Amino acid sequence: LLMDFQSEIDNFIKKILRPKFILIHTCPRFSDIRSFKWSGYEVEPRYTYEIDLTMGKDAIWENLGKNLKYYLRRTEKEGVTVEHGSKDDCKFIYDLLKQRQRIHSSEDFLLEIFDNFSPDDLHVFIARQNEKNLTGIVILTYKNSVIFWLGAPKLSIRGIKIGSSHV
Repeated sequence: LLMDFQSEIDNFIKKILRPKFILIHTCPRFSDIRSFKWSGYEVEPRYTYEIDLTMGKDAIWENLGKNLKYYLRRTEKEGVTVEHGSKDDCKFIYDLLKQRQRIHSSEDFLLEIFDNFSPDDLHVFIARQNEKNLTGIVILTYKNSVIFWLGAPKLSIRGIKIGSSHV
C-alpha cells in the first residue's frame, strides 16, 4: 500500500510539478524508509528524540548525556545565551540556512508562516554572544508537542560547537 501511494505521489511530483530538486521530510515516527530507497531516493536518516517535560528540569538535566552537559556548561561560560527571538531573528536564521544551501523555500514563504503562526504555534529561539546573533531554531507547537522545524546551522566558537548535534 505504501509503495502504491508513493508511486502516485512520485508521478504527480515528477510529471506534473517537474521540480529540479525534491526533498521529502517524513513525519515523526515514520519508521520504514525502504520504499524511498527502492524508488531511487537518496535517504538520509535524521532522528527525533522525545523528552518528557513533566519530569521537571532537574530530572531532565540528569538524563542528558555527559558530552551534552559539557558543551552546555562550556557554552554558558563563554557567555552564550538563548533567547526567544523575533521576526528579524527568523530572517537571520533563514539567511544562515540559505548561505549553507540548507533551505529551498523563499524568505517570503517563511515570513508568511511566521506571521500566521507566531506567537502561539511558532517560536524562534536565537543563540547570542555579546549581543551578536550566532545561530537559532524555529519550532512549531501543536497540542502537547514541540517539533523542531528548521534552523540550527552549526558553528564553532572557541572550541564550542553549537548546532543541531549538540544543543
